[in-house]
Amino acid sequence: MVVGQWRFIENFLLTATAGKYRATSHKYKMFIISNSNVTNSSLKNDDKFLSLTSFKEIMNGSLDSNFLIDVIGQAIDIGDIQVVPVQGGKETKKLELTLTDTE
Repeated sequence: MVVGQWRFIENFLLTATAGKYRATSHKYKMFIISNSNVTNSSLKNDDKFLSLTSFKEIMNGSLDSNFLIDVIGQAIDIGDIQVVPVQGGKETKKLELTLTDTE
């Protein structure tokens, strides 16, 4: 699939979302499975389907910290990549940076 191209998707699973950190506040997540059928769609729509968070909302503390957010800003003060421990004794890479509002 290509970002921005519309498709019909048949035969997929929906399950309730759970967990402390979630990518969206949606109540359900969709899984494409082995017998899913993805076909072309003639639908054309250039609307932006992003839900960007404003810097004001971030700074005033009104957001639920259990949900990941989308934000656009200019990256400044970019740190070094660090390897940090995560659940289950595994490690992951972390990059800290500061975003500044571009509006």
